[in-house]
Amino acid sequence: MHRPAPEESRAEGIISRVSIPELDQLRTRVTEGEVWHGEAAIAGEQRPVLALTSESNALLTLTEPALPEEPLERASTLRMLDYLWQLTARRIQEKVADAPPSYLLESRAASAERLRVTAELVDRHSTTLETLLAALRSSALDDATARKTVTDLAATSLVSLRTLSDRTTDLVEEPVAKAFERLREDLRPLMHFSGLDIQFIEPPVNGRALPGEVAHASRAIVRGLVLAIVEQPAVRRVRVQWDCDGVNLLINVRDDGLGELTSDSPTLPGSTTGWQRWTAE
Repeated sequence: MHRPAPEESRAEGIISRVSIPELDQLRTRVTEGEVWHGEAAIAGEQRPVLALTSESNALLTLTEPALPEEPLERASTLRMLDYLWQLTARRIQEKVADAPPSYLLESRAASAERLRVTAELVDRHSTTLETLLAALRSSALDDATARKTVTDLAATSLVSLRTLSDRTTDLVEEPVAKAFERLREDLRPLMHFSGLDIQFIEPPVNGRALPGEVAHASRAIVRGLVLAIVEQPAVRRVRVQWDCDGVNLLINVRDDGLGELTSDSPTLPGSTTGWQRWTAE
C-alpha cells in the first residue's frame, strides 16, 4: 500500500482546500507578463506565493516557492518558469479549442453540477439562519431553552451541510416525492419555532423524476417564498403544493396574509409568486 510522503500530504491539503475566491483575489494582484511574488491567502492561510498569468488568463500559483538567492540566477529561473508556463497555457488553450463535443458537454455538465451544489448549500444556510432567528425570537422559549435549542439546531445544520455535497454530487435525477420530502425537512424547524403553519400538498408518488437542477430550483423557489412570507405581518398559514401534469412540475404557494407580497418585493430576488412551471425533460 502506498503511503504518501509528508510533502505529498501537504500539497494535497492545499490543493483540496484552495477556493476560487482566493484565486480570484490573487489574480487581481498579478500583471500579465510579470511574475508576482508575495504573501497571499491560499487554502485558508497566508502563504508565500509565486504567481503568473498568460494571454489566455490562465493562472499558475506556486506556494512556498524555493528560489535561488543569487540575483542573476533568480532572474534566469523566473524567466524560464514564465516561458514554460506560457507554453503550457497555450497548449491547454489549443486542447480546449480542439476538444470534441462530448468533452465540452461533460465539462459543462460538471460545472453546472458544481454550481447547483453551491446554490443548494447557500439556500440551506439561509434557511438555517432564519430558523435560528425564529428560535431566538420565540416568546415560548426561556433564555436557557432558547440557547440549548439554537445550539442543537446549529450542530445539526453543520452536519447536514457537510454531508449535503456528498449526497447530491452524483444525483442526476431525483424522484419528485423524495425532492418534496427534502423540502418538507428543510422547512420543518422553521415551522416549529416561527409559529407558521405550513400545509404540504404532496405531488403524485408516481410523478416523473426531476433532473437535479430542477429539483434544486423548485426547493429554492419555495424556500425563498416561505422565508419572505415569514417577514410579512398577519401571516399564520401557508400552503405549499407540487403537482405534475406528465411533463412539467407545477408549484403553488399561497398564504393567508394581506396580499402585500408581490413578485417585485426585494425579498424575492429571482422568484415569482403563484404557479411556477418547470419542464422536467
